[in-house]
Amino acid sequence: MTEIDAGAIRGITPPMTTPFTETGAIDEAAFRAETRFLLDAGVHGLAVGVNTEVNFPRSAEVIFPSRGGW
Repeated sequence: MTEIDAGAIRGITPPMTTPFTETGAIDEAAFRAETRFLLDAGVHGLAVGVNTEVNFPRSAEVIFPSRGGW
């Protein structure tokens, strides 16, 4: 595996969403539009394939499923 120097990563690198069609396929046109929008906005990089929800559970049931929530 290649090691990355975290200090070398600078600027704005937003996490991208993965848009899907109603059939569950990746919506390539929407993905391209999002990419173009971010690049045109001047970001320095794009973070793809990341989970932006890992630290923000949606409900108490996600945190404590065996306890029935809070």
